[in-house]
Amino acid sequence: MSSLLAMRRFALLAAATLLVSPMLAMASGDSDGDGIPDDLEAATARNVFVQGSSSGFVIRSRSIGASPEDAFAIAFSDGNFTVQYFPISSGQATVSYQLAFRRILEVYLENGEWKEENRTELSWNYASARQSEVRTTDGETEVLYSVTSASRTVTVTVGSTNRFARVGGNRLLSPMEVTVDVLIRGWNYTRANSQLALQVEINGTGVPRVDETSDDETAGWAMNESSVKVSSLQDSLFFAWDRMATVDGVPTPVDTTPLEPSPDGVGMSFVYGRGNVIVHDPKIGAVSNAFWSIWSRPTTTAPAFDATIYVLGIAVAAGLVGVTVFLRRRRRTE
Repeated sequence: MSSLLAMRRFALLAAATLLVSPMLAMASGDSDGDGIPDDLEAATARNVFVQGSSSGFVIRSRSIGASPEDAFAIAFSDGNFTVQYFPISSGQATVSYQLAFRRILEVYLENGEWKEENRTELSWNYASARQSEVRTTDGETEVLYSVTSASRTVTVTVGSTNRFARVGGNRLLSPMEVTVDVLIRGWNYTRANSQLALQVEINGTGVPRVDETSDDETAGWAMNESSVKVSSLQDSLFFAWDRMATVDGVPTPVDTTPLEPSPDGVGMSFVYGRGNVIVHDPKIGAVSNAFWSIWSRPTTTAPAFDATIYVLGIAVAAGLVGVTVFLRRRRRTE
C-alpha cells in the first residue's frame, strides 16, 4: 500500500507541476516572446504621440518613470526627416540631424569602381502621408506612416511602437527608435549589368561617423547591422541599417559607399542587387539617457520556466520514487 501511495503522490505532484509551471513562466519571464523580460519591457515603455498631414508627419516619444524624462522626435516634411533628441523632454534639443533619400542611381562596376549610368532625383512634394496600424508578431500596436515619391519608384514606411516589439521579418524594435523601411520597385534598367543605388544625405549638429557595428547589435537586439551616429557632447542620434536587403524575395548583401561631403552635409549610397522589387530596413533612433537609467536599475526577477530542466526534474523524481518502491519491496522479501 505504501508504494501505491507514493506513486499516487508523485502523479499528483507531476500534474500540479504541469499546471503551475506555465503560469510561473507567464508571470516571471518573457510572456510575449520578444526576447525582453516583461518587467524591463514594462518599465521602459514610452508615451508616443503621432500626428500626420497631407505632406508629412511627426512622431514624438517621451520616457516614463525616469528622472529627468527625455524625448526624441522624428518629423517628415518636404522629403526630409528631421530627428531631434531632448535630454529633458520639456527643454531644448541638444543634438539633431536631417536625413534625406535624395536620388536613385543606376550603377555598374568597372575596374572595381562604381560608375553611374543613370539617375532619378527623388521628389516628395506631391506625396501624401498615409497612416495605418498593424499588430506586431508579439501583440504590440505599430503605427505606420508611408510616403511615396512622385515617380512612384520609392516608398518609405516609418513604424513606431511604445514598447519593444517584433516587427516585420521578426526584427526587434526598441522603444527609442523607428523603422524606416524602403521599397524600390519597377525600375526600368537601361544597362544589362547594372544595379540600383539609393543615395542618402545627412546634415547634423555633430560630425556624422560610421560604426560598422550598431548599438543595437552590441546590445544583442540586432544582427549584421551598421549605423551612422551624430553626437553632441554626451547625446547621440543614429541612422542604422541592415547589411542585407531582400531583392525579388531573396536575401542579398548591401554594398555601402563611404561617407563623403555633399551639398547638404555628407552623403552615402546603398548599392543593392539587381531586381524588380528591393526591400531594405533601416532604422532611426536616439541613445536615450532615460531608457538606460531605467534599464540599469536593479530588478528582482523570478527564474523563467525552462522546459528542459522541468522534464529532467520529472524524470529524476520518477527515478527516486521507483528506487524507493524497489527498496521497500526488497526489504519485505528479505
